[in-house]
Amino acid sequence: MRRTYLGPDVAEGFYGAEERRLRLALDRQSVMSDDSLSEAEKHRALAQIDQNLPEHVRKSKETSKAVVETVQRVQGMRQSGASEAEVRALRLQQYGAEATARLEEVDRERQQWQRRLSDYQRRKQAVMQSEGLAPGDRSDALRTLRESMFKGHELRRVRALDKIAETAG
Repeated sequence: MRRTYLGPDVAEGFYGAEERRLRLALDRQSVMSDDSLSEAEKHRALAQIDQNLPEHVRKSKETSKAVVETVQRVQGMRQSGASEAEVRALRLQQYGAEATARLEEVDRERQQWQRRLSDYQRRKQAVMQSEGLAPGDRSDALRTLRESMFKGHELRRVRALDKIAETAG
């Protein structure tokens, strides 16, 4: 209808990229839902479809895939007992010194957060097990504990985690 009402040139100018993107998405969906194809055949068909992507999208996907693969390799290395020096060597090879330094800082911040969260959960458990505290006093004690250990976005995050734990348990 677009081409009929707008003409082929105008329709292509306004909607061409979107139509090609949607066509590729539909082609991918068709391959993924085709039960007659083996996993290897699906993989080959999807790779062929990806060849029709615009160059910048293809490069972006390749970069994303490389990052995901490296993250998975790092997780695997850590699970199998690799040292942080080995992890650092892989990251240096994949990302360079600057990005590796940033990733190491993120790792340190994540470890610090996990230690603080574990400490909070241990203290929270002690408050919850305190016999002699009325429900209102227990709530006040938990609020005070949270506010003494966390500020700003961390406080909101811990409140959310507490709510999730309450609804799950």
